[in-house]
Amino acid sequence: MKTIAKLLAVSACCATLAFAGCASVNQTDTESLTLSELGKPAIGVVHEDVTTLIGERDNLYSLAALTLVNRDWQAGSETRGHNIGSILVNNATGEIVFYARNSNKILASGCQHGEVRLVTNFLKCEKAGPYLGDYTLYTTLEPCIMCAGMLTMTQIGKVVYVQQDPSYGNTQEIIGTGNYPIYYQEATVDSDFKSRLESSYNKSGVKSITKWLVGDDAYQIYNDAEQALLNYKPIFDVNNDVYDKVMKFLDKDLLERFNDAMAKQCPTGKFKEFY
Repeated sequence: MKTIAKLLAVSACCATLAFAGCASVNQTDTESLTLSELGKPAIGVVHEDVTTLIGERDNLYSLAALTLVNRDWQAGSETRGHNIGSILVNNATGEIVFYARNSNKILASGCQHGEVRLVTNFLKCEKAGPYLGDYTLYTTLEPCIMCAGMLTMTQIGKVVYVQQDPSYGNTQEIIGTGNYPIYYQEATVDSDFKSRLESSYNKSGVKSITKWLVGDDAYQIYNDAEQALLNYKPIFDVNNDVYDKVMKFLDKDLLERFNDAMAKQCPTGKFKEFY
């Protein structure tokens, strides 16, 4: 457990020092780098190498987010919402403590993005909040400005996304270069699935990325990502524990819940009393 906490601290340090994909960080470094060495995160997106310790760890959680979406895939009319989802990881334990998928359609609200639903409902949980500095959020699509603003104000420790959003992305650069007093660390893992998603979308000619995400090409990539995760063998021994925690999460009933029913996802199974 201590090793995972140090691993996440190193991940933050990588972006702060603007390491290229954290390539210079190895397993030994996790014992020497601490949170006391951190300053403001680097402006912009840190690209992580999937063959490094931190990159593999973030890739495992990213694959878990892709699998979450794949297990409630919305085709055609999107009865729930867009095929976008997020998970929240406790940096101290490595446990996935909450999840949510985009539910714009079923809730008839353009605000019901996966990140918004995750953060607003997790902060209702007993013993949670008001800030998320000790957590990392993994999401399948780069956050929009609405979600980025919310994640900024909750002081999230780090955000990792899979697929770039050419139209509504680039939000952290906007916040970071706009002299805003706070901004979070943002990263993406340069994995095969990221490459396939971005390449396939760019070649499709479809203007709306959310419309493309209901298509067969997107579904095939998400399904392949789940299969790759289920058959994955970690490169680094320390990431075996991360993989076990991801598998423990995927063994759960991952239905998309709404309103008071989302309290079942809280670590204690309850919202705070005033909710």
